[in-house]
Amino acid sequence: MCTSFVFNGKDTVVASNFEGEGMVSKLIVKPNYIAIAVQKKNKWVPMVGVNSDGTFVSLLTVKGVPEGEYRRGKGLTKLGDLAEKLITGELSFLEAKKVIKGEIINDEGTSFQLMATDTRGNIMMVEPGRGAEVRKDKYGIAANFSYFDVAGTKEEKHSGYDRYLTAVQTLSHVGEGYSEKDALGLLRKIDALNKKTSKFSFIFSVAKNSLMIITDSDYAHPKVVRFPKKK
Repeated sequence: MCTSFVFNGKDTVVASNFEGEGMVSKLIVKPNYIAIAVQKKNKWVPMVGVNSDGTFVSLLTVKGVPEGEYRRGKGLTKLGDLAEKLITGELSFLEAKKVIKGEIINDEGTSFQLMATDTRGNIMMVEPGRGAEVRKDKYGIAANFSYFDVAGTKEEKHSGYDRYLTAVQTLSHVGEGYSEKDALGLLRKIDALNKKTSKFSFIFSVAKNSLMIITDSDYAHPKVVRFPKKK
């Protein structure tokens, strides 16, 4: 299961962990984006990623509703396509705000919600059949219960509501200087709560335009990648 969060202080820090249990996954590193992808039908599908424009995206498993299920029809946008285009930079955050005004559906056989952030700390939440919105708060958190129906989904198995409460307890008491190191500590705490290893974890600093990558919960040895400065 996964948890994603953003904190808007002097820096905007975004973080996400990816357990990837039972999934074949790998890290994709391109000049303009870095992503955690899973293999589906001989194709690598990005689940978590960030691009050089500072857009960070996470797809999180959630119990869906019939209205959001995959179906064919005109004017429908698959959530997986939206996530991939945001991660690769094919679609900007601003353009995505227009897309989510239309009808979003899940990909066939999946049920996700999307959390995306931009360099200004705006937070986009999208869940097929339940809703879509963009807001800016001091912090935002997403786990595996529905952002749009907390009461109806937080008791579901693996909802991560305990992870969410741990993140709230931490982020509601931190100061403006919240940093990547602080986010690393919170991800470590969430892993300990899960009693599981995260295959990959990402921590992104908007101010530095850099990404901290942690593999197999080895928080003592993160790798830092900086996107090149734009001319």
